[in-house]
Amino acid sequence: MRCDRPARRRTPPDERHLTNRERRPRSRGSTARPSWCPWPWSSRSGPRAAELDERPRTRTAVLPDRIVGPTAANHLRCHNGAVISRGWHAPTLQDVARLAGVSARTVSNVVNDHPHVSPTLRARVRTAITELDYRPAWGGRSLQSGQRSSDLLTLVVPDVKAAFYGELAHAVADSARRRGLRLLLEQTGGDLDLERDVVAHRVTGISRGLIFAPIGVPVDLLRRQRDLPVVLIGEHGRGSPLDHVYVDSVEIGRLATQHLIDRGRRRIAFLGAQGAQPHTSAVQRLEGYRQALSGAGLVLSPDTVRELPAWDEAGGFETTTALIAEQPAIDALVVGNDAAALGALRALRSLGRTVPADVAVVGIDDIRAAAYASPPLTTVALDRPAMADSAVSLITDTSPHTTVDTGTGDLGTSTGTRERGLPQGEGPAALDPSRGSPPLRAPRTVLSPIRLVVRDST
Repeated sequence: MRCDRPARRRTPPDERHLTNRERRPRSRGSTARPSWCPWPWSSRSGPRAAELDERPRTRTAVLPDRIVGPTAANHLRCHNGAVISRGWHAPTLQDVARLAGVSARTVSNVVNDHPHVSPTLRARVRTAITELDYRPAWGGRSLQSGQRSSDLLTLVVPDVKAAFYGELAHAVADSARRRGLRLLLEQTGGDLDLERDVVAHRVTGISRGLIFAPIGVPVDLLRRQRDLPVVLIGEHGRGSPLDHVYVDSVEIGRLATQHLIDRGRRRIAFLGAQGAQPHTSAVQRLEGYRQALSGAGLVLSPDTVRELPAWDEAGGFETTTALIAEQPAIDALVVGNDAAALGALRALRSLGRTVPADVAVVGIDDIRAAAYASPPLTTVALDRPAMADSAVSLITDTSPHTTVDTGTGDLGTSTGTRERGLPQGEGPAALDPSRGSPPLRAPRTVLSPIRLVVRDST
């Protein structure tokens, strides 16, 4: 049966034997403590311990003369007499509005730099923002408005534990910070499905742009992100219809091999051929290795080209141990990256081989640990700060670009920033404004410099 009778007011235990007329009246805002309450009491803020007077609270109060509870140092008084607490939670837009004595809409207009706010109100709001140390929640604002954040940049890398990608992330963060941007870092583990998921669902709408160091480029998906600037960085993704900061992998392989040839080495092995997952950089570096051997009149033996089970120290150690056991005449190694080269140095020491007297070793990347290896590792250095700065510049560059109507283009081999045409399959129909799609500009590519750093391992 439904009962429409209103619930009875709860009576304190020590007053249950009294009539309504005999019970003590307590006015709103009174700090009198009822006899049944064992702690200090305020009807405005509820039960609280005495020590709360020494720490800030999140409540607001309209008080004529004084602040009850928290210390005055933790509060700011508004134009209308309200008290804003500065503790326990980040200041909100409503807190700024109360402190400035304006509407929340006015604060939003000032934060978004809308021009139709009077200078007086704008100055008052900015003063309140400074007083409260208010910071807009850009991610939530962009999700609500459907617009990209103005200060959030996303970097997607395969593995932040890998020294190269860790140092690359550091360089991108530094470059973004100099431009007043913040960095959001995503890790894919080299998983192609996860790469697609990150691009399709995790960054669209909350980021100003995406810097992507892919293993397998989901070009079809990236091309659909018309409203999200995307820049590929690194050796993978050559030939894609996207802005790209890259290095010449063929030249890397050729430069490392030619250095060993110049040092008199003739039995040169290459560790880092294409394995189970397609690495375009591995294929291109192997091509540079072949070119250097051919130019020196040396014969390429299939037995001296090995895959790496993993591009890390363990992979280099395992592959080098097996190679020397099968090909003891090897006198030099070109290793796919510095991490694997460090493992190769450890394997050679365990086999009693002296570096570089018996076997010379060249790595690729010039990670920090390379200079402190035993012996210090000769390597081909990739200029990560320059790569990072170019990638961030391509994201933040708002200058107009040429619209491409037809045709295909070639990446070429010159250094600097170049523009090329669209890939096969992109024609005037894809760029027809009547179809509702914005015209595509020509992708930009930046070739990052490389250099040989000679140390004691050769």
